[in-house]
Amino acid sequence: MSQLEAEVPIIRPRWLNITEQPVVQLKFANDNKMVLAGLSDGQIVLIDYESGKTITSLQAHKMGLIDFNICPQKNKMASLGEDNFVNIYQVLPTGLELLKKWKSKFWVEQAIWKNEILYLSSGKNLYQWLMNEEEPRLIETWAHSISSLQFNEKEELGVAGYSRFCLYDTEDDFKKIKNFEWKGQLEKLVFSPRDRFAVCASNDLSIHIWDLKKDKDLAMRGFPQKITDLSFRKDGLYMANASGEEFMVWDYMDPGPAGKKPQVFGPFEKPVQFCKYQNKGKMLASFGQDGVVLFWRPDLFDDQPLAIAGIRDQAITAALWTNDDLEVITGLSTGFVACYPTPQVTEK
Repeated sequence: MSQLEAEVPIIRPRWLNITEQPVVQLKFANDNKMVLAGLSDGQIVLIDYESGKTITSLQAHKMGLIDFNICPQKNKMASLGEDNFVNIYQVLPTGLELLKKWKSKFWVEQAIWKNEILYLSSGKNLYQWLMNEEEPRLIETWAHSISSLQFNEKEELGVAGYSRFCLYDTEDDFKKIKNFEWKGQLEKLVFSPRDRFAVCASNDLSIHIWDLKKDKDLAMRGFPQKITDLSFRKDGLYMANASGEEFMVWDYMDPGPAGKKPQVFGPFEKPVQFCKYQNKGKMLASFGQDGVVLFWRPDLFDDQPLAIAGIRDQAITAALWTNDDLEVITGLSTGFVACYPTPQVTEK
């Protein structure tokens, strides 16, 4: 593996928290002083960001945890469990206070906030939940299952699923702004900065792209395995995706990626679980099933990583950048949360 043949600086964890159960999700609370770790057994652990010590933990769901999401404005959290419950909590400095809960007939797989309004998907159903109401209301039932919810910069709601991608105006009675049909399961919807492109992974080992400005679409094929992550750089000029033991970086400079070849990184020892650009900067981090974290600046140093971190042979199952981009947080399948400083870069 050429990327690691040269000597690469090693970054040690600033702290390590033992959760004892596999970590399935990580989020920051709005004050950025707490890391919330969702565990496979339905627990949510609140961790002090500075020290890495556990503040408290809560058994949010009797069965496994599917996902949870934080309200960006009001420090509320919605958790989704295999017990079919959606729980709404107020995130306090000392823990989580349950505000309300709702039980669906089926698993609720997706939840995303807009202000204090929660949008949910369960199978084919799309819901809206106002916090002054006791339960969500049904917006639309799709012909097939919904797999991904995402807001763009205009705060329009993107919804993707089997054979369809749709863009809704939530302020205008869910008017359909765009509606595209596509054969196959669409997942992991992301929007490029400034909303030029909507991008989804597809179960046919391809990436499907919609140019929302021109109302055109294209597919990029030939990936070794299913796409596990998609991430745009903040300026929208590049997008990274993980697939099998590799990840790729695509050039999205105008007019877009059509006809361009990506930079390919790997193959690595184990599949790449995540590849994530910084929130504001240009650094890219890849997170492997082998526990390895690699930091990159492909635009400056091609295929040479800036630094390496991680805990070998402990699969990374959740990862995020801190809001200020100064550190990354990882959750492991073996029951740990680790915090690593970001390497410094001197640009050429």
